[in-house]
Amino acid sequence: MSSFEPCQFKVKGMTSRSLLFISSSDWDALVTKGVTDMLLERSEGGYFSKVISVHPLAHNSRTIPIAQNHDLIEFGFDAFPGGKSSRLLRHVYAPLYILKAAWEIRRLIRIHSIDIVRASDPYWAALCGWLGSVGMSANFCISIHADWDHFYSLDPQFGAPKILGMRFLAKVLESFLLKRAKCVLCIRKSLFAYAERSGARSEQLRYIPHGVDLEYFQEAPPRPNGLPQGRKLVVFAGRLSRQNYVDDVLAVAQYLAPRGDSVVVFAGGGPEEDRLKHVVSHNPDLAHTVYFTGFVSRESVIALRFSATVNLVPMGGYSLIEACASGRPTVAYDVQWHSELIEDQCSGLLLSEGDVSGLARAVESLLNDPRWADEIGAVGRTRAFNLHNLKTVYEIRSAVYADMINTGSGQECFTRF
Repeated sequence: MSSFEPCQFKVKGMTSRSLLFISSSDWDALVTKGVTDMLLERSEGGYFSKVISVHPLAHNSRTIPIAQNHDLIEFGFDAFPGGKSSRLLRHVYAPLYILKAAWEIRRLIRIHSIDIVRASDPYWAALCGWLGSVGMSANFCISIHADWDHFYSLDPQFGAPKILGMRFLAKVLESFLLKRAKCVLCIRKSLFAYAERSGARSEQLRYIPHGVDLEYFQEAPPRPNGLPQGRKLVVFAGRLSRQNYVDDVLAVAQYLAPRGDSVVVFAGGGPEEDRLKHVVSHNPDLAHTVYFTGFVSRESVIALRFSATVNLVPMGGYSLIEACASGRPTVAYDVQWHSELIEDQCSGLLLSEGDVSGLARAVESLLNDPRWADEIGAVGRTRAFNLHNLKTVYEIRSAVYADMINTGSGQECFTRF
């Protein structure tokens, strides 16, 4: 499959529409993660004839062609002397970076007659988007991708954005910006409550589900090289962080260690990686039961999903969808949106948050009953395909965008999904 050939799902009566999408990301990081193809989804299958992606706080200033009528523009730390090399100077320059990005966004709105300005978080991306679109004809919206308060409770150091080291200031900024968005777009229905607690009004809220390119999941790729042979795989794939319950995954490995027939694979990197490796290296049972791959590409993660006897996803977004789409059984905590995809005992197994022993027993039950594991996995795959295929998602999201455009600048959206 070509990296830059998005599927096309045209919307009836489509006219020329344009989107400016702001994300606090960096092209090089996306390349490393192997997720650059996801930028192509921003056209919503052809609903937008022009897409401009903007990274307002990137490492380098540059313009990268993503596809026909889709450019990525990065406003880099190199815009001011020493900013690229000095973390301290980047903090000093922060207001200038924001103002420069906002000024350039205003210019892009004028040049390309932008219809929608979407910020992918309610913090820095939203601040740039609001400053860039205020007083302009573009419709400004913010998408919510996580319950940041929950993540902060799990990991006060790295779990959620802060300003000057304070979460309180970030919450003030979040509330201010959410109140000024025309619509607040939640990727999961469970995030409506978080958005309202954080300052959004109920009439602003819209549901825009994540979609997964299921072409990657049509055929099982080969088992990745280097994995322990002859043993069942329990796969955790994601950022090694406290908000992903990596200590609970390690506890599951400790529970499974006496079996000797399985290995728990940690695929990914993150702030807890060194600590986890230290714990494992000093525990002989874990040393024979835990395997760290380090950071791997998305293609390798998908291969691991298909090779898993059990996919273990205590907390997940895309990772939960991909785990289910692989057709292997998935075990997760019943937190946030998980019950929207997983029906307990039917399309996966859900355990109460923090029930580590229950999590371990659920994994073991699937290891002990391959037939049941296959049945659970097959139902989960069907459910993931039905709920999160790109065609369905494009139709839902395009309808939300059309609602914003058709109601006119400054008016509330009126269709709530």
